[in-house]
Amino acid sequence: MFNVSPLTATKIKRFRENRVAYWSFIVFAVLLFIAVFAKFLINSKALIVKYDEQWYFPVVSDVYIGKTFGLDYQSETNYRELQAKFEKEKGDNFVVMPVIPWNPYEQDLPDGKYPPHAPSIESKHYLGTDSLGEIWLLVWFTDSKSPLFFLSQ
Repeated sequence: MFNVSPLTATKIKRFRENRVAYWSFIVFAVLLFIAVFAKFLINSKALIVKYDEQWYFPVVSDVYIGKTFGLDYQSETNYRELQAKFEKEKGDNFVVMPVIPWNPYEQDLPDGKYPPHAPSIESKHYLGTDSLGEIWLLVWFTDSKSPLFFLSQ
């Protein structure tokens, strides 16, 4: 695949034989990859919106107001609400959300339920929430992203 010198090949082989170093490198590389592409994994903005035969990519573009997608407000679109609306209508319109459709600085305070909330796949709170309604996975990820970038430089 690559033309490497025998000396480099020997060094790579020795590195792979050191299991702790090799697996630490793999874990670090995966965490760094996740941190770099976090915007596409954890975000309250939709990845893709198809509305009236138009395609929108809110995660990498400007703010779209609710009127753009037929909602009745002039503020930024709530894409979870838009997704529920499109699913209810059962038309050709759809919203593709990230794996975790929450903003790291957003609280989840559903009507009549006080935090903390237990882990739930349905609400996409994979580790639950704390007493303020902050989603644990987002708190952990947001707090760990800065040290990863510091270590990678």
